[in-house]
Amino acid sequence: VRTGAMICKFGSAGHGEGQFRNPSGVTITSDSSLVLVADLFNCRVQVLQLVVAADGQSAHLEFVRSIGNGEGSAEGQLVYPSGVALLKDAGGQQTVLITDENQRVSQFALDTGAFIRTFAGSKTGQRGSGDGLFNSPVGIAVLGDSSGEVAVADFGNHRVQVFDREGNYLRQ
Repeated sequence: VRTGAMICKFGSAGHGEGQFRNPSGVTITSDSSLVLVADLFNCRVQVLQLVVAADGQSAHLEFVRSIGNGEGSAEGQLVYPSGVALLKDAGGQQTVLITDENQRVSQFALDTGAFIRTFAGSKTGQRGSGDGLFNSPVGIAVLGDSSGEVAVADFGNHRVQVFDREGNYLRQ
């Protein structure tokens, strides 16, 4: 941060593990062990693990898994995911929230990548402008572990919507 010097880089263009087609959103687990990257045109989120060398002087990222059950509109599938965030559930487990062009936020298990539920937005992929509906949700952020509120940038509706940790619409 002080010098602006690059520390490391990872990834390359492509469809394989650790390769990207337009990475767009990124988040890091609270213990800094995992990096999650929304891989827009590969329609997935890639989970990478930080591996530190034995001497502690260098590190690299290794592919762990992809999240998303392929491209499509069925539950668990993604179309152009662009935002990714981590949310602690009521039991304290971290889950993954992903925005995509299915006009929704989908929730997945961090440890397995399994689909949990549609957190907010459309279950059918329809665009909307009402409370809790989206027209191209892009960015997403958890506003704090204690409140568990989630803010979603609703690009096409020119607003930011806020939800509670259960996915209930609160305000914009």
